[in-house]
Amino acid sequence: MDIKAFAHTIDPETGALSGPFRETRRTIADLKGHFAAEGAPETLVYIVLEPVEQQNRDMTYAVTVLMPGKVGAEYFMTKGHFHKRNDAGEVYYCLRGNGLVLLQSRLGIVETIEMRPNGVVYVPPATAHRTVNTGAERLVFVAFYSPDAGHDYDSIAKSGFVKRVVENEGRPALVDAG
Repeated sequence: MDIKAFAHTIDPETGALSGPFRETRRTIADLKGHFAAEGAPETLVYIVLEPVEQQNRDMTYAVTVLMPGKVGAEYFMTKGHFHKRNDAGEVYYCLRGNGLVLLQSRLGIVETIEMRPNGVVYVPPATAHRTVNTGAERLVFVAFYSPDAGHDYDSIAKSGFVKRVVENEGRPALVDAG
């Protein structure tokens, strides 16, 4: 087996990734149907940076930079997804900012885990996950996962999460999505 290692540096303030990477930018328009209210379609919500060397690997990582902001009372968030491979978990390492990871089982059981600098969050297999920026600055984190885990965005697009994270009296609150 031919081993080819790779390495990058990550700027914890901006999330900038050194070396060759792919960038995905998500706006409010890209998240249509995920927020309860309407927002300015061109507003940037988050960026994902992935190393190009990740193909044909057993493990990789991606940096996500989730902007601060809200649509109505709902905090900016990532799209959220299940993994296509039901046995695939994921680990997040937070570099900057504050937020929550919203977790939901296929049975609709919901849990949140706080994200803060130097914190690590484990996302178990068969669990939908979405990250929410509840702070006033960028939420920057690194996700570690198997490249063949896949992303099942369709399940979330069809049924959504059963809970939303909104600002209530200046604090994050979990409310029913209905």
